[in-house]
Amino acid sequence: MSHKLLIFLLLIIMALTACSTSSPAPTTALPTTLPTHTASPTPSPTATPLPPSPTTTATTPPPSPTVTVTSPPTSPTATVTSPPPSPTATDEEQTWIAAVMAATAPESVQVFTSPDQSWRVEVIRYECTLISEVGDELAGVPIAYEQLLLTGPDGKVTPVAEQRQFCGGLGAAGINGLFWSPDGKYFYFDMAREGVPDGMPCRSWFTRKSRLNIETLEVDVLPGRGLPGKDSLSPDGSSLLLVGEPHLILWDLNQGEVGRSAHPYLELSVKSIALSADGSRVVYVLRQDCIQPGADSVVVVLNLADLTHTIVLESSDPSILQATWESDDSISLVDYNGVSFELSLSTGDITPR
Repeated sequence: MSHKLLIFLLLIIMALTACSTSSPAPTTALPTTLPTHTASPTPSPTATPLPPSPTTTATTPPPSPTVTVTSPPTSPTATVTSPPPSPTATDEEQTWIAAVMAATAPESVQVFTSPDQSWRVEVIRYECTLISEVGDELAGVPIAYEQLLLTGPDGKVTPVAEQRQFCGGLGAAGINGLFWSPDGKYFYFDMAREGVPDGMPCRSWFTRKSRLNIETLEVDVLPGRGLPGKDSLSPDGSSLLLVGEPHLILWDLNQGEVGRSAHPYLELSVKSIALSADGSRVVYVLRQDCIQPGADSVVVVLNLADLTHTIVLESSDPSILQATWESDDSISLVDYNGVSFELSLSTGDITPR
């Protein structure tokens, strides 16, 4: 029985061996070498260039829009309310003028309209301001600035005169508009609206006056000086009386100078002048020395119709400083000591008052 079992097992082994040699495994049909693409694999996705990281643009952002906010363009209203400084100023003056104009708003001081209502002259003022840019020599000194502006029929504003001021000092200052010529071609002004000049103890104050030609924009200084403001203007508003040493000058507002005449004592100077109420005559005082009480003084009447001079008083005691019209026939006088007198032109008598 055991032999039969052994023979049976041997037969099975032989049969299995025969099957393995006669039927190849299916895997033998596959190629013995792998395709070439498996030997050279596709590059890893990490090897391809990546697009710039979003953080890259964040490190170099475009200029911030606040840059344009810190440097805005000039407001168009600045050229109307604050015309540029006159080109007559030096570079240093232009610096502090610009600083004053930037620090304060302009104030309209005077306005004058031409006779035909088509032109306008305005005085504007930039008030006293402490400016650090002026330098050590002017530290602590308030500065003001004024302009005379001309506005034409087309609305164009042109600065035609200026004044730079150091506030708090002695003297007279301020652009002072006066009047238009009757024909409207000229505007008259001076540079002493406020205060009085220093060092004038005993004579009338004569101011230098200027004339603006609105057609050419030229500014001419008149050949003589006149009383402040409108005091030298004739009652009819047509002419001025100017002191040109040794001449007295009659100035027509439309035409200009129409006549001049030298006073009778060339070695003396005009210290006081006054127009009569009707504008036909002038009384003035001549003196050589207004400091000493006993100085010679001469009172003269000038007839404007023919520019003739008539001496009505020569005196050293009293020593006359000032003469004004009391009436057509009498003149009021004030001497060196402040005592008042009345002079009669018809009799020549002088009496204390």
